[in-house]
Amino acid sequence: MRKLLFPLLLLPALGSRAQVTLSTAVHLPGPGYVEKFRIFDTLGFNPGGSGPNQVWNFTNIYVYPGTFANNYLQPSATPYASSFQSSDFALQLQQSPATYDYHQNTGNQFQRLGNAATGDSIVFDDPEIHFFLPMQYNDSLVDPYAWAVYHNPNNYDSVSGVSHVKADAYGTIMLPWGTYSALRVKTTTTRYDVTHTGPYWTTTHNFRWFIAGYKYPVMLYEYYVHPPWVVPQITTGRAWVAVSDFLQNVEEVNGISGFSLHPNPAAESSTISFTLEESAEVSIRITDLSGRVIRTIEKGKIAAGFFEERIDLEGLAAGLYAVSIHAGEKMSVRKLSVQ
Repeated sequence: MRKLLFPLLLLPALGSRAQVTLSTAVHLPGPGYVEKFRIFDTLGFNPGGSGPNQVWNFTNIYVYPGTFANNYLQPSATPYASSFQSSDFALQLQQSPATYDYHQNTGNQFQRLGNAATGDSIVFDDPEIHFFLPMQYNDSLVDPYAWAVYHNPNNYDSVSGVSHVKADAYGTIMLPWGTYSALRVKTTTTRYDVTHTGPYWTTTHNFRWFIAGYKYPVMLYEYYVHPPWVVPQITTGRAWVAVSDFLQNVEEVNGISGFSLHPNPAAESSTISFTLEESAEVSIRITDLSGRVIRTIEKGKIAAGFFEERIDLEGLAAGLYAVSIHAGEKMSVRKLSVQ
């Protein structure tokens, strides 16, 4: 089975604004932070579509036991700080603790300056921008980067590449322990290597899902596309999901409160209830595990305050569904089990 790293959330389902905005105040890491995650099996995994109002249903992924951590350190606490004097922090990866990635926060950009391990430092001539802030749906950036390592005429590596960073989708991400409104950031990086053994290229497709109030992506999936002469041509990189004690301060910011379905599990019908902070045009959607909209109930404009209505489940096959409330630009989602 193929594996990926996956930040692990063990919280009740949250609702938040459908369009999450990444901000420097929340989503920019620095020294002292610790990112905990778990690995999940990626065999047959599909990162889903792009665009607005997506439903990414990952409730059936298999998460492996064991927790990993990436540490964000002061550069001065690392053995290679002198090679990266403009670095604001170094990222130490638990799976490769002797390796350090050096980064710089420029106020609105999070860029990689290079890395070092076992006495060998690679300093980028042109840093690689990982993402920029603030960022919301459809924001994008194209960034070239380059570096070179020359040991001798028989051992050298010259690398250049281009990264395309785009917030390509927003919607609802369904994980085994909760449902969240999320913004997805896709980064496509094409890297060109010229070495003593000849030229080589690799394209990396990286998907990260962010939610309001949590600094790191709640889920990450990455795969590589290699040249045709490499077997296999497509390989899996990373995937991760955040650990519960690091999410205790995630706030519900949606204007839709008290959302409940009862009974749940249900057979012929279930009663939906919620409270709106302000009046809005409201629709209720039922989607299946693939994200396909099964039923839409248009309610028109509803006044602020408590709302309750029985919804008919006749014709729905037994299984798990997502019921979402759309109130203007706000959205909240709950799982519904139909028997």
